[in-house]
Amino acid sequence: MINTFNLDKASASALAPLVEQIAKRADANKDGNVSTSEFAQFLTDLLTRTTAATSRTVERDVPAKPLGPDAVARNLDITK
Repeated sequence: MINTFNLDKASASALAPLVEQIAKRADANKDGNVSTSEFAQFLTDLLTRTTAATSRTVERDVPAKPLGPDAVARNLDITK
């Protein structure tokens, strides 16, 4: 089950640039639309990279830390 929620205008405005960057990254064929298959592949790639990064951290015997927005942006290669 997917839960949805409403954002206030300020929150939505703050998230808009990140959503645009994610949409650009997920739009594999660059047609300006993100299809279900493009989004699924984007999420698969994201999870694969995140899992690989976490595995490398565990292998070095360093406690894993949750990925913050900056780390996620680096994984997505959407840093400015």
